[in-house]
Amino acid sequence: MKYLVDDWLARSVTWAPYVTERDVLTIAPVLLAIAVVLAALASVLTLRRYTRV
Repeated sequence: MKYLVDDWLARSVTWAPYVTERDVLTIAPVLLAIAVVLAALASVLTLRRYTRV
């Protein structure tokens, strides 16, 4: 797998930037935090709308 991705694929696909494991580990927590905030916001807005007394 390392030969396929690191050697052949990285050289043959020059139009797309090569994403490293470090790039993924850097952006993953940010994306997870954004997803949690969006889910919480949607939940609060929905509960506020449908639980008015």
